[in-house]
Amino acid sequence: MRNILTLILLMMIIGCMHVPPSLVPEESSNNRVKVAKIGALVDKKENVFYVQKVFPKSQAENYGIRVNDIIYKVDNVKIKDLNQLRELVGRFVYNNKPLEYEIIRDGNHITLYITPIVVEIYPTIDKITKIASSSPISLAIIAGDVYNSLQAPPNFDKDSWYKSVKNGMTSSAERELLNGAPPDGFKLIDRNIIDKIIEEQKISQSGLVSAEFRTKIGKMYGVTHIMICSLSRYGIGGTKGYVDELTRKLINIENGSIEATDYIKSVYK
Repeated sequence: MRNILTLILLMMIIGCMHVPPSLVPEESSNNRVKVAKIGALVDKKENVFYVQKVFPKSQAENYGIRVNDIIYKVDNVKIKDLNQLRELVGRFVYNNKPLEYEIIRDGNHITLYITPIVVEIYPTIDKITKIASSSPISLAIIAGDVYNSLQAPPNFDKDSWYKSVKNGMTSSAERELLNGAPPDGFKLIDRNIIDKIIEEQKISQSGLVSAEFRTKIGKMYGVTHIMICSLSRYGIGGTKGYVDELTRKLINIENGSIEATDYIKSVYK
């Protein structure tokens, strides 16, 4: 099921490309990571970790977590920061044991045993969530290189194709981030603003991670990270099929380091 969803995602991104009708996606792979969740947003205020939101039909709602509950301990470990809370909940991925939540509600200590659900998310989304748990993160999504080694059909509008592919890559990344209930510390910069800077300054693809570019968007818009989306399409030797490889790199504005990378590969035959 997960491979089917991945294929659907990739086909949405590249649906505007020329795809011979006889070719269909047969294989797919990605580097998603497993994450345990209970379906509640927790925030910190005056050294108290309280439930800000409980999602409908989530495990948190099913097991009795309420808004304004204070998360005091998980598995008998007192909560000191939000990343620690994530790590404690994440244990479920490996040991598959219900978590013992000690909460404070109206001054009373209550113990709840909660079984999280395990979902698969891309490394960039996981990293963004971790960063936002301790400090604000402001993200700009940028379309990077698009490469196609296949022979184009007659009258193929190459410029429109590249433009549509880039728009599809960035739009898909935005949907994933915004539909995944981003934390309060997360801010998404309008990509039209960033595209305008790139166009006005005539910045090449190789300059998207240069110190000059990072400094400019960091100072102008408070950007802390950029996500560069790239796609490569190439043929399979000896067959009529081809391969699509989509990558998304999360880059730290301050030092230019790559902090997480998403990878989706689909084989069409």
